[in-house]
Amino acid sequence: FQVEFLIGEISYRYGFEATSERVTKEWLFFKPNSLTEKPLFVRMEDEIEIVPSKFKEGKGIEARTRANALFLSSVAQWNGEISTKILEWFDKLVFFDRWDVEDDSATMELLNDDKYKILMEEVLSLADLAINGLEKPDYEEVIDRVTSKRILLPLTYEHLYTLHKVYDQNNNEADVAYFEMDAEESTGTRNFFNLIGQLIVVVENGKILLGDELNAHFHHRLMQAIVMLFNSKIVNNKGGQFIFTTHDTNLIDTNFLSRDQIYFLEKNRFGASRLYSLVDFKTRSEDNHEREYFQGRYGAIPFIENLENAFEKIENGKTKTKAA
Repeated sequence: FQVEFLIGEISYRYGFEATSERVTKEWLFFKPNSLTEKPLFVRMEDEIEIVPSKFKEGKGIEARTRANALFLSSVAQWNGEISTKILEWFDKLVFFDRWDVEDDSATMELLNDDKYKILMEEVLSLADLAINGLEKPDYEEVIDRVTSKRILLPLTYEHLYTLHKVYDQNNNEADVAYFEMDAEESTGTRNFFNLIGQLIVVVENGKILLGDELNAHFHHRLMQAIVMLFNSKIVNNKGGQFIFTTHDTNLIDTNFLSRDQIYFLEKNRFGASRLYSLVDFKTRSEDNHEREYFQGRYGAIPFIENLENAFEKIENGKTKTKAA
């Protein structure tokens, strides 16, 4: 594993290799003021070589580092200045899993604060999900039938309700319907609701949100709105970042993302993947990047053959049965 990142004006490159039993390699390099990259320490099995003039906090910690522990973490445990800053940077990472809707999520935690509850209701309304409010039960009013005492219960998705306006035959507002978030809302709505809390945490604290295939249950207009939120200097004034993978080609648009924010991932015939930026290509601001992507100019496009051929082979008896 390897990651490159900035802390202030200094660029760091940290990585390691490991088996289930031990760390086999580990390294930390830095590049101050865009100068040539220099090592802070390099580890090969049990041999850890540090640069004392640049990473003096690691001196003496080599022998105290277990084979299955990271040297960087060991140094941070002894209050190393650089190592602590790097671990704090890793603590800024927030991962969104669209399949993981937990009752202890950031959204559920923030929902207990009326300020954030109002913000969530406004976001849901602006997202055109036909949700006009959120209703959480007042558990202080729940009474145990046997003891007659109040029951303290945690707020869960199962007991969270969304409010929807109901209209009569004349299209006049007639009533309000309550939908149980866990059972009656769509997967897309539940995922977006779960994401809202993480969006708030990330932009308010300048953290980094990472998500895989985030668009799976979202309309591309909603994805564009989320991207614009991170590009807003007013809302995202602490420099929160959003890193995600997607198959939504509508986002290959410099009206929403700058060229250096768009990356392509291309897999070759050997199964190896290559990551590269739109900056690597000479383009103009007026170019239709999505169209040029489908024309194959940027690569990273699958070559899918006619699937009918597979069925025709079966119909025509052209398939060969493999011997057991």
